[in-house]
Amino acid sequence: MKTFVGILLLLFCGTFYGQLAQVDIPVSLEVGNISPGGIATMYCEKSENGNYTFFYKDAKYIHIEEWKSFYLDTEQDFESLYNITMDNFSTMPKDDIVLEADNGYIYLSYGKTLGAKLVRFAFTSSKSDHANIGFSKEYTQKQVQRLFGKR
Repeated sequence: MKTFVGILLLLFCGTFYGQLAQVDIPVSLEVGNISPGGIATMYCEKSENGNYTFFYKDAKYIHIEEWKSFYLDTEQDFESLYNITMDNFSTMPKDDIVLEADNGYIYLSYGKTLGAKLVRFAFTSSKSDHANIGFSKEYTQKQVQRLFGKR
């Protein structure tokens, strides 16, 4: 009986050992970043599968460093977001521009501070009034160009 329990125990332990599997982490290349004062507040990465992911510090919190992200599936969506963002610096719309992405909604809010034209990115996974929304700091046109790797 002791032998049977010992063999059963060895087989049972062997199944736990067999549960581990190596995972390949996809390589991402940084497209651009915004780092005022050397501290990154927003950056964009392109993954091996062609997704563009934007990461930004949520400006809603002062004492908590929380990073949010959204992604775009194609090069065409990436270029479209860049063109829409840059084109609206000339018109400076008063209302937010809402863009539908695959994983949620991107909001672009334009404003002026001391004569400088600025844009703020925001993202939410739902259009509901109670949806959690995170927003970036406000950025100038040159900073947005750096974010998209255009400078």
